[in-house]
Amino acid sequence: MQVVIVGAGQVGTLITATDSDEKNLLVSLLAKDVGVQRTVAIVEDGEYAPLFEAVGVDVAVNPREVTAEEIIRFTQEGQIENLSLVENRQAEVIEIEVTEESVLADRPINESITDLPSEVVIGAVTRGREFIVPRGETIIKPGDHVVLFVSTHILSEVMNAI
Repeated sequence: MQVVIVGAGQVGTLITATDSDEKNLLVSLLAKDVGVQRTVAIVEDGEYAPLFEAVGVDVAVNPREVTAEEIIRFTQEGQIENLSLVENRQAEVIEIEVTEESVLADRPINESITDLPSEVVIGAVTRGREFIVPRGETIIKPGDHVVLFVSTHILSEVMNAI
């Protein structure tokens, strides 16, 4: 493998996508060292992603995790708008649009959350262009977008309720 970075100080972003995590890490770090502003590395071993970012790679992407996130999002019948797996797939961050049938609709959070498993945390609410910090007395309305933190093992139960 030969890597040539000409005019690296003028490169905005360098993406490394070789067949080796080690090569991707080395090339990314060398690129940063010669002045590349931002580096993105493909990481086949998902457990390495936090290490890549800890030592200076700006973004580490594991294609399997990205694919898994998309598959989960599509299998939830369009209910989930965005999804991210966190902590080695132990939890998920999901964004949903609240429907009129949802247990969250037209009720204060401190009341509606009792109908969900205890491992669910409401992290954010947006209504139109307005960001609402969720509090116990916040009333979620149909059409609101809600970000939830959910333990992976209860995702189906939560999706059935909301």
